[in-house]
Amino acid sequence: WIDEWEEFERSLDAFKEERLYDCCYNLRQGLLKVWIKVYEKLEKKPMPISPGKSVDISPLKEFLKARNVPDETVNLIGRIYSYVAERSHSERDSIHSPDEVRFGIQLTFSAVEYLLRFYDSREENRLK
Repeated sequence: WIDEWEEFERSLDAFKEERLYDCCYNLRQGLLKVWIKVYEKLEKKPMPISPGKSVDISPLKEFLKARNVPDETVNLIGRIYSYVAERSHSERDSIHSPDEVRFGIQLTFSAVEYLLRFYDSREENRLK
């Protein structure tokens, strides 16, 4: 989980340095890496990713739905991913406030905590 944690450390460093776009980029990357890792650990196969293209999170959402995660929860995690992804594009005209980005940090960490608990609880059940 070192790569994932490093993304979050980079995001917090960027936030402290007021590099808001970089902060959001690293939040997006960290959330995506955690989600993919949980997918791969539980599915016991690699996540289908096309090299050179943006990652399609649809398989990640379907993976959670197949495990009886409520649609509202799956969609919320997807929206959190979209929220920070939209704020990671410096080429867009919109400038985001530190409060918006701080909110993105809190949302992302909440989603990551959920995904990790989901992973942990599934692993514990397998061991029993």
